Amino acid sequence: MATGCLSVAQSLGTKVNSSLDVACARGYFVLAMREFKVNAWGVDISDWALKNSPPSISQYLLRRDLNQDKLPFPDNVFEMVSSWETFEHLWNDDNAAREIYRVLADNGLFFFSAASRINDFWCSRLTGFKAEPLSHINSRLKSSWISFFIRHGFRYLFPFPKAFRRLAISVNEPRASERAKVFYRLGRFGVELRNEIAYRILSPALVFQKRRFERGSLRTNASETAWVHRI
Repeated sequence: MATGCLSVAQSLGTKVNSSLDVACARGYFVLAMREFKVNAWGVDISDWALKNSPPSISQYLLRRDLNQDKLPFPDNVFEMVSSWETFEHLWNDDNAAREIYRVLADNGLFFFSAASRINDFWCSRLTGFKAEPLSHINSRLKSSWISFFIRHGFRYLFPFPKAFRRLAISVNEPRASERAKVFYRLGRFGVELRNEIAYRILSPALVFQKRRFERGSLRTNASETAWVHRI
């Protein structure tokens, strides 16, 4: 995913010198970004995850609660922010979106994925991946996520490019049921089909860009948000 994010940034003319992974868990995405010489940081609420992170990056991982805390960084400092499968677990996603917008540089890129509302009902039925609906307190449809971030000042660009998507749950993953393994028995076609279901419907992966606003201007207008529901 790090390779994909940097490739997308390069294609858009954005040089990523620093990045932030929101809800970074044990920090493996941060580690991958630092291997590309990016000044990468991460925040997470889990003490266990932070304590069990790779020693080489532990100093770059900080504990914060996205529901209520401010991120410990100045304004407009990161060219890239990422959030993978996080927002569906938040009860105050407005705080998280405001803080991401604040620390992201003007025209900086925001890479996002989250379980959609469809995911909680169909995930285990279609792919065999056992969802965690009890912790998904904030599931939305893809169009709703796009509208939400537009209201918070972001511009929706496009879905995360297919060529760079990480492989959906491995056939050897403990959470992969026999239904999931059916996809893998179909070979490459089955893997591609399962990834399409995962990334297009169940957990859409999207790319946004921070828009710059003059003081006193409105962040949202009806014409900009109306088209989202046709996606």
